[in-house]
Amino acid sequence: MPLGSAVKFEMLPRPTPMAHLPARRESTVRSALVAGLLFAIAQTARAQVLLQWTLFLSPEPQSGALFGSGLRACDFNKDGFDDLLALEPLASIGTATNCGRAWILFGPDFKTAAELHASPPVLQERLGHSSQQGLSTCALGDFNGDREIDVLVGSPDFGADGVDLVGRAHLFLGPDFSSDVVIKNPRPEAKARFGESVLLADRNGDGHDDVIVSASGATAPGSPSQAEAGAVYVWTSPDLVHATKLTNAQPVFQSAFGSSLDKADVNGDSIPDLLVGANNFQIASPFVWGALDLYDGQSLGLMQTILSPSPDGLGGFGDVVYAGDLTGDGIQDLLVSAWEAPLVGPGGCGLAGSVVILAGPGFSSVAHVFHSPVACSPSGLGFWFGLHTIVADMNKDGSQDVIIGDPTKSLGEARAYIFFGPDYGTIQVLGDDFAPFLAQAFGADFAAGDFDGDGRLELAVHAPLANGIGSIYLYDVQTLVPNRESLSLSQGGEVELAFKAGADEVGNQYAGFLSLSGSDPGVIPQPGLFVPLNVDSITAAGLALLNTSVLPGFAGVLDQTGKATLEIHVAPGMFAPLAGQTLTVVALTIEPSGHLGTASNAAQVALLP
Repeated sequence: MPLGSAVKFEMLPRPTPMAHLPARRESTVRSALVAGLLFAIAQTARAQVLLQWTLFLSPEPQSGALFGSGLRACDFNKDGFDDLLALEPLASIGTATNCGRAWILFGPDFKTAAELHASPPVLQERLGHSSQQGLSTCALGDFNGDREIDVLVGSPDFGADGVDLVGRAHLFLGPDFSSDVVIKNPRPEAKARFGESVLLADRNGDGHDDVIVSASGATAPGSPSQAEAGAVYVWTSPDLVHATKLTNAQPVFQSAFGSSLDKADVNGDSIPDLLVGANNFQIASPFVWGALDLYDGQSLGLMQTILSPSPDGLGGFGDVVYAGDLTGDGIQDLLVSAWEAPLVGPGGCGLAGSVVILAGPGFSSVAHVFHSPVACSPSGLGFWFGLHTIVADMNKDGSQDVIIGDPTKSLGEARAYIFFGPDYGTIQVLGDDFAPFLAQAFGADFAAGDFDGDGRLELAVHAPLANGIGSIYLYDVQTLVPNRESLSLSQGGEVELAFKAGADEVGNQYAGFLSLSGSDPGVIPQPGLFVPLNVDSITAAGLALLNTSVLPGFAGVLDQTGKATLEIHVAPGMFAPLAGQTLTVVALTIEPSGHLGTASNAAQVALLP
């Protein structure tokens, strides 16, 4: 299709929130927005990405509410844009102090949100909060087989009948999430922490996800019984009446069996198997600190127990954060956190934390160990690196990258790190470019999704103590970068914009678009594609000047690396009436079919007198 016909697209209206979603509102998440460019310095620039962050607050901010935990990305309303689930576990609703709630922030711009909470809200339930650093207190899936996303959230801090930390869980059924199915602890007891980790997984192929909930502080039977050894409950039937109970084959006092839950097809039978962490499992000889049990998804029989693979005991080992190929051999590996592992040797410190790749298929060998680049703070503190980890291809090179949080260092020292695959030798730092109070506990959770429909993943990072209320930093890859921020119209000059669309766009056409009306609210030219540019008279004028002496390189074909250079040439005195305004530039790719492909970020150039 000729380029001229491809770029004359019709703008669709901004998406209307789905009417059946509850408590949807124009959100305050962008109030007092803070935005900045992160030019991180890493070991090498080979694989890094240029990121811009935007700070999002709760739609209804409350002091100390810890907004932003339990992050999950999913297209809840099926509009082609990923949405973001975020818990606010210490929020209050009416007189229900610290009852907790969850929010769904809807893409592409998070300006609207839906609220989920227990019905009715319960005083001090703290929905989704884990007093024991649970890694998966919320999960997404399809419980009732209606092909809608359901949300399962644990409340391990919930007390019942005067008994503390009994725990319970809530299943919010999509698409409107108005139905709150309460899942009670089958064996209520103090400190059971039922709901510490939750999971939805279809183990029998019937199209209905089974509900799996851990009680990591449950007492294990026996003689003598083992307090806080942990248990996991699996409900297969949709009536949630009868549950299968799993316990550690070797129950140990306070071993926290069920500290994490995950699923992966380990044995190759196309049925998701169950991965259960016990990150405080300890035996003295040989010393072990942490274990991981693999259960057959169909029979729930124990297939394998993996003990912490280190003579020194990888403290806190056992919480699986990813299952997939991380070594480039096409075989599934396991990425496992050991967030209390000591760092030995010069400069070492206790509980520094690490993350390990266990090579498949047997998971008996360690293929790689991740440590914090700054293992110990200047004060000598260093712990819990790897408590929260995510895997995502941030630079679109086809290799998975590992993003690891280091949230518990002293004020101003919390960070997150992107270890770029395939060799993980290139490291990019996040969180080192803003004031300490904005980044308290930065890196405490992550989610990756294509929230703005640009074909690239954005990274959401949780900072639970930031601003005293909890915040989410959303990092967006910048694919269109100008070589200067301003241009004097009286003096004239040139601006070069480097467009890096990515290797998957090689050979596709592209075009640049201009506006003097900014990027908010932007337009949606086709479902699932958000263009951060407001169409005005300058947009039309720019189309007439494509590839002229004024806008050379503003349309063409991306090179063999998926890149192009767009230029703006202004002669002295040209466009003088536009002085004082800001020019917004966006680049779009065009697929061979003629459909629009992806959109860049909005690059801005100030037009000076």
